[in-house]
Amino acid sequence: MNKYLKTKQIEQANRRIISNTIYIIVFSIPILRYYDLLGSLGLESFLWGITLICFFILMSYESQLVDEEINKSKLLYLCFIIWSVCISLVYEFYTKYNIYSIYSHYTVLSYIMPLVAVFIVYEMLDGRLDATKAIDIYGKFVFCVVAVYIIQWILKVFGRELSFKMPFLHYSDSYYYLNARVFGMNSGSLSSVFSERAHFAEYIVPYIAICLYSKDLVKIHRIGKAVFLSIITVSTASGNGIIVVLIEWVCFLLFFGKLRNTTKILLILLGVLVSYILYNELQKIEVFNDLFNRLFVNNTGNEYLNTKADYRVYRGFDYFRQLPHLQQLIGVGYLHMSPFARINGLTSQYDSNTSVFEFFNTVSQVLLYFGLIGFAFFSAHLWNLYKSKSYSAKGLTIITVALWCSSQMLFNNTYIMYTLLIIICVIQDTDLATKSSELNGKEKNE
Repeated sequence: MNKYLKTKQIEQANRRIISNTIYIIVFSIPILRYYDLLGSLGLESFLWGITLICFFILMSYESQLVDEEINKSKLLYLCFIIWSVCISLVYEFYTKYNIYSIYSHYTVLSYIMPLVAVFIVYEMLDGRLDATKAIDIYGKFVFCVVAVYIIQWILKVFGRELSFKMPFLHYSDSYYYLNARVFGMNSGSLSSVFSERAHFAEYIVPYIAICLYSKDLVKIHRIGKAVFLSIITVSTASGNGIIVVLIEWVCFLLFFGKLRNTTKILLILLGVLVSYILYNELQKIEVFNDLFNRLFVNNTGNEYLNTKADYRVYRGFDYFRQLPHLQQLIGVGYLHMSPFARINGLTSQYDSNTSVFEFFNTVSQVLLYFGLIGFAFFSAHLWNLYKSKSYSAKGLTIITVALWCSSQMLFNNTYIMYTLLIIICVIQDTDLATKSSELNGKEKNE
C-alpha cells in the first residue's frame, strides 16, 4: 500500500512539473512571439515544439477531469478539426483555389502551426493537466507585464522612453518591421512588452474575469485586483480592451456576482452614470477621442487605422454574404479566401490597401474558411464549454467570444492561451467542488 501511494505521489509530482512547464510556455509565447531563436527559427515555433513534447508525455497519464460537458466539447472539437482539415486539403489539392507558395516558411505557418494548435487544444480538453498552480503562474505573468507598463509611464513622465522590445533578442522575419519602432504599432503609446496595446489588453483581461467570477481561484484582494487591472486596461486606450472590461463588469453585476436585485439595480445605474461621465471626459483626451471615432464612427474608405470597426468587424461578414450558397455551407478552406476572391472577382467596400487580405475576425474566419457546417461544430464546442459548472469558465467563454468578434485569433497563441484558461478553470472548480462535497459527506457521517 505504501509503495502504491509513493508511486502515485511521484506520478502526481511529475504531472505537476510537466503541467507547470506547459503553463509557463503558453503564458510566455504571447510575449516572445516577436522574436527568433537561431536566425530562421522563430522562438514561438521552438516553444510550441517543447509544448508538443510535454503533451505527448502527458498522454501516458490518466485524465483527471470528469465533466460531461467537457467530454461533449472535446468530441465536437474533434469533429471541427476533421472537417476543417478535410475541407482545406480538398481546396488545396483538388481545386484551383490553392495557396501553394515557393516559400517553405509560409507553407509551414499555413499548415503545420494550425495543426499544432488544434492538437494542443484537443489535448487540453482531455483534462490530464494538473491545474493546481496554473492561475498563480498566470497571475505572476500578468503583474510582471503590468509592472513594466507602469515603469514605462513613470519614465515617460520624466522624458525617457522604455521600448517594449526584450533585451538581447532579435525580431523574427514576420516582425522585422518593428526595428523601426520604439513603441510598437502605436507611435507614442505604451504597451508594456507587447508591440500593440491591443495585445497587452488581450493578455490581462482574462485575469480580470477570473478575479471577478471565482472566489476560490484568486483568494486575496480579488475585487481590488480586478478594479486595478480594469483601470490599467482602460488606460491603454485599446478599443477591444475597454469593451471587454465593460462586458466583464456587466456580467459580474448581472449574472456571476451573486448580488441582491436591489444592489444590482443600484450598481447598474451607478455604472451607467460613471460610464457617461468617463466617456465625456475621455473624449477630451486626443488618444481616446481617436479611439471612439474609430470604434463608433463609420469611416468606410479611409485608411485602416481610422476604420477599426469596418475592417475588423464588418468586412468578414460582407465577404461571407457574397459567397455562393455552397461555399457558405462548406467554406473555402483555411487561408483560401484570397485566391477564391481574386478568381471570382469578390471585393468589399470595407477592404483596405494597407492590411493583409486574410485579416478577418475569428468568427468571420470560421464562417469563411469552414462554412456553416464548421461554424456549427465550433459553436457547439464553445457552448458545451460554457455549460460547465464553473462560473469563471462561463465568464471567460463570454469574453473570448466577444474578442473573437473583432480580433483575428483563430489557431494563434492567444486562442490557445484563452482555451487553456477556460479548461484550467473547469478543472480547478470541479476539483474544489468534489473536495467540498467529500468534506460535507464526512461531516454528515460524523
